[in-house]
Amino acid sequence: MKRIHKLNPNNAENWDKEWIKYLRKSGNSDKTHITGSEERFKYFGSKINAGDIILDLACGLSEFTQIMKKEKRVKAYGMDFSRFAMRKMKKITPGVNWVIGDVLKIPFRSRTFDAVIAGETIEHFEKPGLLISEMERVTKIGGRMVLSTPHIYGYKYHLWVFKESDLMDLMKPFGDVEIKRVPDHYIVACCTIKSS
Repeated sequence: MKRIHKLNPNNAENWDKEWIKYLRKSGNSDKTHITGSEERFKYFGSKINAGDIILDLACGLSEFTQIMKKEKRVKAYGMDFSRFAMRKMKKITPGVNWVIGDVLKIPFRSRTFDAVIAGETIEHFEKPGLLISEMERVTKIGGRMVLSTPHIYGYKYHLWVFKESDLMDLMKPFGDVEIKRVPDHYIVACCTIKSS
């Protein structure tokens, strides 16, 4: 993995501003964010079973959680540190459990979730391994940690760019890992958790 930005602008205040700007630009205050996510969402969805308990980390205004709730009848949780995004998501999709919090300190017991998803999240953290460790902690044995990240240089909020081998090194200690590329410029990965 390669560091691409020295300063870390990833904080709740900046992300609140980004989501407000996104909604103004889209012209629809009740819109959620799905643009360019179709292939990643298909991959994530393939790793989720009907009735699973799922957690979507750093979900922002993503539609993935509510899509899975509808299509697979999951018990769904979405978590982000953006108060604006979580308030908006509670308004738009009240049937999902929306949580404001730090994804490096997930406020759930160990081994709670069948699947933990982090779409376009890992590239935002100073220490990506801490995110993977926390995801693993709250994923059930036999459950899945699923993530995606761009494999090209990102925008101002991205601290890192990853290769497939980087993700393998981070996830392999926790279980069996599958990694592949999906259009247009993303790596997706799934780790099935083994007993520790």
